[in-house]
Amino acid sequence: GARARLKPEAVAGLTGRPLDEGLPGQWIQPYWLWLTARDAGGSLAVQADEGRVALTIHMPN
Repeated sequence: GARARLKPEAVAGLTGRPLDEGLPGQWIQPYWLWLTARDAGGSLAVQADEGRVALTIHMPN
């Protein structure tokens, strides 16, 4: 929707970066998603545009 956005903590988690500042609760779930995809041999892509957030996970066959 028009208000879709990602907080900086979520972006850090979704890209596998450690939490620098911000709320750990906003970081841990995105980080867990990134870590799960990576540990399974896959990848996670994030695209955030005005009013739209897309998460794409590619997993090996």
